[in-house]
Amino acid sequence: MHLFITIILATSLVSLAGCASYVKQSEVCTKGYYGYDAPPGECPTRGSSGAMAPKESKDSESRMATLERENQGMTAELNAIQRSRSSLRQLIG
Repeated sequence: MHLFITIILATSLVSLAGCASYVKQSEVCTKGYYGYDAPPGECPTRGSSGAMAPKESKDSESRMATLERENQGMTAELNAIQRSRSSLRQLIG
């Protein structure tokens, strides 16, 4: 039992010593949704990294419109399949 307590104490001390020598991590800069490490003070300002360019915004809008049309088409197809399934069940049952 004493050996077990000694091992626990030694492990705790080693863990605490490891935390005491913690080295500060570099800054994490973000550009859009991507984060990357940079030396301290070298991150771009918040205004320059967070804004999307107008072209990217228009591309995103057109992509969203395309995805919305595709989603509506799939929803209509699903509804048609469910109606035909229902009518088949009525014929069978």
